Amino acid sequence: MIFLVYKESYLNLDETNQSLPSLAVSLLQEFEDVFPEEMPNELPPIRGIEHQIDFVPGAAIPNRPAYRSNPEETKELQRQVEDLMSKGYVRESMSPCAVPVLLVPKKDGTWRMCVDCRAINNITVKYRHPIPRLDDMLDELHGSCIEVDEEKVKAIKEWPTPKSITEVRSFHGLASFYRRFVKDFSTLAAPLTEVIKKNVGFHWRADQENAFATIKERLCSAPVLSLPNFNKTFEIECDASGIEIGAVLMQDRRPIAFFNEKLSKASLKYPTYDKELYALVRALETWQHYLWPREFVIHTDHESLKHLKCNTPEI
Repeated sequence: MIFLVYKESYLNLDETNQSLPSLAVSLLQEFEDVFPEEMPNELPPIRGIEHQIDFVPGAAIPNRPAYRSNPEETKELQRQVEDLMSKGYVRESMSPCAVPVLLVPKKDGTWRMCVDCRAINNITVKYRHPIPRLDDMLDELHGSCIEVDEEKVKAIKEWPTPKSITEVRSFHGLASFYRRFVKDFSTLAAPLTEVIKKNVGFHWRADQENAFATIKERLCSAPVLSLPNFNKTFEIECDASGIEIGAVLMQDRRPIAFFNEKLSKASLKYPTYDKELYALVRALETWQHYLWPREFVIHTDHESLKHLKCNTPEI
């Protein structure tokens, strides 16, 4: 369901101080002149770009009847429409296209007017444009760093011990969002992952408590990650243990990202050499967009991997 929502007022900086992060509030206060106390009584001048909505060729133009409303709602709708007309935001029209409006109550007891544009959406030509990946956009900021949000660190530090599966899932979701900052995250979070599996039932034992405390401690002291510089050489350091594999992507010995993966039942049976090789392969797959086609360096503590082609002719 898609509605067109009319925004009635500008941002109130006094009210947002209670809900926005301090960094956002300081930014808003710096450019306070952009947010006037009252909305202007006219539209901005035409700047040479006009918007239009393209319909599917041959589609019937919707002409929907108005929703039924009581006298009070009708009066409120009329008031809001007249206010918009007086400010020049809307104008009277003889268009064959008509869609209904409705009032939605707001928390402060007033009403928000919404236009139900679903009939128009159904016959609108959808123009698809590729959305850039956030990681790729951040990669262009080389020389800067990434760290865990201070507000999130505070929330994690004060997070109470979960009492239900829902609470475990909530903490696990937040922690997973920042897993790139935590080495061996999959292994650390394994006891919590077991709790949120289907048909397991909630249980909280020493393993879960230790995992919960360790993840909180690691996230609150998470390292600052560097952003990649594509003019420098990338380095990968990988390792495998009995139950998981892990790797770190670096430049100048400063971490850019961590990777870890809990081994499946099949891969748990691999010999040590194959586990070490699997860790290397998964690291290369994960970060291939950084590594290809330039030369890079691999660090491993498994001596036989240095002679990979000699020992494994099928590769």
